Amino acid sequence: MITRVLYAAFCSDPLEPRRVDPIYKDEARIAREAGFKVILIDHDELDKRIDPKSALRNARINEAGCMIYRGWMMSSDAYTKLCSELQTRDIEPFVSPSAFEFSHYHPRNAEAVKSYSPLSTSIAISDLDDPSQISAALNSFKGGGGIIKDWVKSQ
Repeated sequence: MITRVLYAAFCSDPLEPRRVDPIYKDEARIAREAGFKVILIDHDELDKRIDPKSALRNARINEAGCMIYRGWMMSSDAYTKLCSELQTRDIEPFVSPSAFEFSHYHPRNAEAVKSYSPLSTSIAISDLDDPSQISAALNSFKGGGGIIKDWVKSQ
């Protein structure tokens, strides 16, 4: 039987990059107790600069394994590049980039969560200056109230 290391990737503390972000401190402790090897990711390097090698500079990865990410939201592009970099180190993500994008972006999963969610609609960025697109979206609410938000939300 081949045993693979289970890695739990957490965002590092921006002020103390060799420590887990305080928000995730208890979760990291529980992950360690459950047998996961905790690794640190610099979220700014990953999400703002999309530089996974720099984001992983404090990660202690020395064995093949599987990884689960537990941290701040990031773009699907950043997650995809993180997974690609981890795969060069023989680490497979528990959540594939396509599953991450599906669960992370409302327009991708709206149909799947429709029966569990309030009425919602999306407008493409390219259509935000088109009054007819905005009217069509608002008309779907039949004069009721609504909330306007960006569409990045984990489901």
